[in-house]
Amino acid sequence: MATCIPSDSILNIEEILESFIVDWMLDIKNNMGLLENIEEIHPESSIISNNDISESAMYSMTDEMARIKYAVAPLYQEAVIHKTAIDAKIQALCARMTQHETNRNAWLTHRNSLDSSDPDYTSDYNNATTNYNQNETYRQNKDNQITTLRGDANYIITLINEEFEQLARGVLKARYNCNTSVGSLVSRDVQAAPSDYYVVGNISIPPGQTPEGFALAVLNKIGKWTEYAQSLEIVNKLKSISFNTTVANGSGSYSSVISALSARDASFSDTGELQVTSDMEYKPAIVAAYGPEMVSAASLCETAISTEYNFTQQLLVSTISGDTQSYSSSTNSWTPGSATFEIPSWYQDRNSELDLLPDPYIVEDDPLLPAP
Repeated sequence: MATCIPSDSILNIEEILESFIVDWMLDIKNNMGLLENIEEIHPESSIISNNDISESAMYSMTDEMARIKYAVAPLYQEAVIHKTAIDAKIQALCARMTQHETNRNAWLTHRNSLDSSDPDYTSDYNNATTNYNQNETYRQNKDNQITTLRGDANYIITLINEEFEQLARGVLKARYNCNTSVGSLVSRDVQAAPSDYYVVGNISIPPGQTPEGFALAVLNKIGKWTEYAQSLEIVNKLKSISFNTTVANGSGSYSSVISALSARDASFSDTGELQVTSDMEYKPAIVAAYGPEMVSAASLCETAISTEYNFTQQLLVSTISGDTQSYSSSTNSWTPGSATFEIPSWYQDRNSELDLLPDPYIVEDDPLLPAP
């Protein structure tokens, strides 16, 4: 027997996109914080230029997310209107089914109460049976109509929800790729794995995978040298040793980097005054070691961010295929996928199909037989 539950809910894509936009503002802040740290250390012209492009693209992505939200909101709202109409028809059919069931049961009760010694017993029994069966037929008609209407509606709603979900996951993928390229979101360790010869060895990228955290990886390396530069004793000790090889994962030799390294050391005089015996100046050393890598990091981040900006520009404009990302808060894990992203006319067609579903169903087509 059919139940009177309504059709499935429709995913509130507008709500999801609005939360994405708000979260994306923090993403931009964190991404630019890392990129500007590189620029502060090494204000090279290409780094500045690429960071400017990255920042502009990320803010423009916000506008694209808003455009997508504005475009999809009326499509979502129309789907909800049609779902509401379908649910109202389901409830009306269900109420009619209940009336038929009530009448059916009344005839059954009446038939069971007949006196077999009554001269009209046989005719009354047959009449009650006929009315019972007819009410059951009408009840079953409504049962079937409810099941069919809800099933047809849920099939279309599932298609709409799947497309809404893919749209959301496509936007989330754009955010994910921007954030992981910079390093504000780390999906795997951006530090090189230890090797037999270095505490931190060369990063090995598995085939088919793209390195991540370009800005963060460089800043992590820079952090080591800032630690050196904060100690006059360490700097002096390093300068007392002869180095002949290049910096691991860097571009300059150890000797040239250490020659550019100085430190700040301070102590209190007998009169209690703070005396600085050496000023910390480690930027030249870092630039000597990782200048090309900083240039490369800014460039790689810009390429990834611009790619995602171009992707968001196409959503709901043309039918495209692309990657998706979904996130599980329970496992704190990301799952990649792929999808075809449809244009508004696809949603309009599904809404038109939903709109027509209740029309063939006439609540009063099966007459109510009077109770005995």
